[in-house]
Amino acid sequence: MSISGQADAVDAIHCDYVSNGTYNGLGFNMNNDLVGNNLALREAICYAIDPQGLIDSVYSGHGTVMTNYGMPTAVDYDESWTCPISYDPETAQAKLAEAGYADGVTITLLANNVGEDAQIAELIQGYLSMVGITVELDYVDPATQTARIAEGNWDICLVGGMGVADMFLFWGNLYARQSNGMSMYFHNDEALYDIYDNFAAAGGKTTENLQALYEYESSHTTWFPMFNKQVLYAIDDQYGDILYNELYMSLPYVGTLTPNA
Repeated sequence: MSISGQADAVDAIHCDYVSNGTYNGLGFNMNNDLVGNNLALREAICYAIDPQGLIDSVYSGHGTVMTNYGMPTAVDYDESWTCPISYDPETAQAKLAEAGYADGVTITLLANNVGEDAQIAELIQGYLSMVGITVELDYVDPATQTARIAEGNWDICLVGGMGVADMFLFWGNLYARQSNGMSMYFHNDEALYDIYDNFAAAGGKTTENLQALYEYESSHTTWFPMFNKQVLYAIDDQYGDILYNELYMSLPYVGTLTPNA
């Protein structure tokens, strides 16, 4: 990469793609009869999706596959955690048969109707079709997505968010009860809420409680972690300052960032 413009304020600049702390995954409606009560079907959906393929197609390879249900930017993230599911179409078909849908099944996918989310939704539709799962896309305006999720008229939906300081905040987005007494993704298992409440209580952020919540998710597959996006940064090597962040299109000290010819 090369930097053009007024770059006299710094001696050396390098550009690199760095994780911006965001995550993208797939959430399951845990309070409906189709996916919520069928672990094998949820697993089939996950095995059928290729997160690296999504990264390559939508972000030109600039991202990292999430290998577990944690957030690497969290201070209490455990690198020993693993996700038991990875891309495997043959296993997806076997799981689909185990779920009782050897001849196929139709599900709805709720997603934003703009930009990258729309592209990701269409790619997921394609991946699932290859193993016998028909996906009906239900596109919504980003401004109304949260309200639509709360209505509960969907089977799976694209989920995502910014990086967080610790796993309490990260998992709180997934498991904390909303005004309807259930989580955003309608978890209906009191055992899960008991584990989360122990974790969320004063003094509850213990390694034991953290591991208990992780083990629950690993064995129940109530959402599927797909990837962390990377964005382009320009960094001042002398002072370590970030001069440009693609996410916020901020370039306060230098001119225009352009690729080498």
